[in-house]
Amino acid sequence: MSQPSTQPFDLCPDHNESMKAKTTIPQGHKKRKAGESSTDAALVQHMRPGMVLLKGFVKPEDQVKMVHVCRQLGSGPGGFYRPSYKNGAKLNLWMMSLGNNWDPTKRSYGPTRPFDGAQAPAIPEGFKMIAQTANSTASEFPQINPDICIVNYYANSGKLGLHQDKDESKSSLSQGLPFISISIGDTAEFLFGDTRDKNKATKVNLESGDILILGEESRLLFHGIFHVKTNTAPTWLKEETGLQPRRMSQPSMQPFDLCPSYQESTKAKTTIPREQKKRKAGESSTEAASVQHLRPGMVLLKGFVKPEDQIGMVSMCRQLGKGPGGFYRPSLKNGAKLNLWMMSLGKNWDPTARSYGPTRPFDGAQAPTIPDAFKIIAQTANSTASEFPQINPDICIVNHYTNSGKLGLHRDKDESESSLTKGTSVLVVHDALVVVTLF
Repeated sequence: MSQPSTQPFDLCPDHNESMKAKTTIPQGHKKRKAGESSTDAALVQHMRPGMVLLKGFVKPEDQVKMVHVCRQLGSGPGGFYRPSYKNGAKLNLWMMSLGNNWDPTKRSYGPTRPFDGAQAPAIPEGFKMIAQTANSTASEFPQINPDICIVNYYANSGKLGLHQDKDESKSSLSQGLPFISISIGDTAEFLFGDTRDKNKATKVNLESGDILILGEESRLLFHGIFHVKTNTAPTWLKEETGLQPRRMSQPSMQPFDLCPSYQESTKAKTTIPREQKKRKAGESSTEAASVQHLRPGMVLLKGFVKPEDQIGMVSMCRQLGKGPGGFYRPSLKNGAKLNLWMMSLGKNWDPTARSYGPTRPFDGAQAPTIPDAFKIIAQTANSTASEFPQINPDICIVNHYTNSGKLGLHRDKDESESSLTKGTSVLVVHDALVVVTLF
């Protein structure tokens, strides 16, 4: 989702320390001291006057350390957030400023961020040392003592248009002091040129461990990230850090995968409670569920859906959600985006028109059929509650809430007058972060 700026952002959300038991860092690099030059392994490429590319300059163990440090700083005060320009447009990346905060709305630097008052964390000495060593290796720029560091995290849809870095001090710009860009993770297609015209720009691949230096004649070169090549990061880096590609704010036409890092191999070891494995699909689990009558006409069935049915529901939602009529990020009539991903089954709900129909207006996709298993679970739950009319659901809304997802107080009143007058029940099934509502 588009995380709010106050929500901690974790570069490696699924990484556990236990994952580090077996390391695959290339052995030949392990003896170097922190910040030690790796010119023996790096290929120095003079791209044009004032532009130097050091291929593979950052040794593997330093790449791992940098990811860990960025992860730690990025989830704390002054950490990663999704910045906006003055016109309100969101940058297609997550950003963290170190040393001094860069304000993209004012195009200037300061000690704190205006939207939350957070101070910019200090630049780690290890980052400075790597930058200074790289600058010395390039051997054509003045020496530097960095006091500004911008850390950008690009999701698999991340990019950055052609621009000039010219918000630094006049003294720095007039001296042609270089800026030093360190790439870690997936390979990025980097564009550069003398104008903002991307059709005239030159493209070069920046791989994990590469350092690009722009100074002197090339200090105000237009540059940007055109494309991130997903799943190209070194295996050892992903295993050591848990760094992985993820989605930014997905466009509605982009297939949405509930479980993007799920592999069939993860099914080798099951943790489903053994005593619940023998039940038949849709069988009532009232022996395990607690029936709570919260108020007249409102019943909560605690633990009603058995584990294997929860797994089945997630798998089915995942499969349907990636296909035609699957998950998308809906908007209300005023243009505001709902803070969730939605999929309609049976009939499509149009939040702008507040009505149901067979297709979605923005892409013409038909609503997928409600799986019979969903209906059986809903009907069994309805019977267990024993105070509502029997139902045969013809509408099902599946909402997926990310860690910042929420839904304001509202009433479900867009269903048929007949359904509303009869008081036909609405069933809400909570399964992980997936909420399935049947009418």
